[in-house]
Amino acid sequence: MPDVQDLISRLGTECSVERSEDGWHNTTHFCSCQNREFVIREPKNQDSDLENEQRMLQFLEDKKFAPDTIAFEDGLHAVEKVGARELGLDDMADSQLRRWGTMLADIHSQEFSDYRESYSEAEMLSLEDWWQQKAGGWIEDIENTPENLLDAYAEVKRTLSGMESNRTGLVHADITASTRISSSGDLYIIDWEFARFMPRPEMWMAWPLADENLNRQDFSPATQAYAKESGLSNPVLRESLQVGERMLSVSNAISLARRYSSEDPRVSD
Repeated sequence: MPDVQDLISRLGTECSVERSEDGWHNTTHFCSCQNREFVIREPKNQDSDLENEQRMLQFLEDKKFAPDTIAFEDGLHAVEKVGARELGLDDMADSQLRRWGTMLADIHSQEFSDYRESYSEAEMLSLEDWWQQKAGGWIEDIENTPENLLDAYAEVKRTLSGMESNRTGLVHADITASTRISSSGDLYIIDWEFARFMPRPEMWMAWPLADENLNRQDFSPATQAYAKESGLSNPVLRESLQVGERMLSVSNAISLARRYSSEDPRVSD
């Protein structure tokens, strides 16, 4: 079994765990030492892929929006501590939203070929295959899946299979207010275990619209900055946002149903 305290003692002197927070996929231990501060992420279930997170952060080591990886041992991932304030998009001024849109365009512009130079075994799924692997795999954990949820899943799958995928890039795939951190005026994104390279990365601009109950007007400074930085035309971005909103709404519904399914071993009676 991984030993959190053993890893902490090797990474700093006179260390203690300030607090530990339980998320759905990982437990995060906030460590304070005489000579440094960092966090250790400990997996709670098979969905978590902290080795993937470590590889992604190594790939992004020169990017200001991602924390540095420190160590990966026995399934535990030690990561630089970058701040403490979760940042909702409704808290952002227009200037911050524009910076957020530019940051997402930078993430989505990362090249799969560059990543594969370091990790030759890396693969990129089609959108349809990724949806089947992700949401379809979750559906399998739900007892008596509601018919309307199966229909919604199948509708998204048909839509994704018919989309042209001539643009690829890196997506974080789990951006919410809790994974968006503000520290001394800088913006960071944490929790990269689900990140991967996918076609049509601009669809993931829709995540906050689906997850944070924003309307398009509220989010427009970010989408305008994203379109300018990425070179996408408004019609292409608009189509991707529409599909992305639908995809993420269905994904959230499946995730919620899965959490409360009696077949999910992580949900207690």
